[in-house]
Amino acid sequence: MKTIWLGMSGGVDSSAAALLLRQQGYNVVGITLRLHGQAERDCTDVRRVCEALGIEHRILDGRERFRGVVISRFIEEYYAGRTPNPCVVCNRRIKFGWMLDEALRNGADGIATGHYANTAYDPVSGRWQLRRSRSGKDQSYMLYRLPQEILQRLCGLSQEQLAHTLFPLRNREKDEVRRLAREAGLPVADKGDSMEICFVPGDDYIAFLNAEAGRPMLPGNFV
Repeated sequence: MKTIWLGMSGGVDSSAAALLLRQQGYNVVGITLRLHGQAERDCTDVRRVCEALGIEHRILDGRERFRGVVISRFIEEYYAGRTPNPCVVCNRRIKFGWMLDEALRNGADGIATGHYANTAYDPVSGRWQLRRSRSGKDQSYMLYRLPQEILQRLCGLSQEQLAHTLFPLRNREKDEVRRLAREAGLPVADKGDSMEICFVPGDDYIAFLNAEAGRPMLPGNFV
């Protein structure tokens, strides 16, 4: 039986992904990445889902790494007059970088997430490909940097990322995902979606930047 580490945020997508992996016969380990001051409710929800599915739950503390890799860059990009997308960086360097490294180092066969996306092996090119989901919730645009890692990491490791990643939701629609969660009695079946950046309290970017950077924002024009 293959062991898969599944990144779980406490939402319905990753919870339904755990359900589907269990049904497919995988030994699933629910992984909560502690990256900042997450709400305790989310950690509690992950534990409840793991208990309901009878799977192991682990917490990985990556707060220092996350601050150095994601938050610091987020701040510097804003002060340089650019608009960063920290989720793209987090996916590339944290979830599909550090978490995958930890999973393989601890004997797992790969990782999975609740993203709506696809992977496929192309025999013509001999490479794994990231592909769009046919779902209206397609999230492949949040993962587009994964196959581009050749200059950032050792040659071929981007292929290792894709080869060791599962997307159980793949082409499913959100209504179907919620229905699956309800039928399985998962406690987060009707939990609302999280749409904003996870580490910015109250979505107040200016207050966050002023507090974290320790220097005022300069006025300017949107170009």
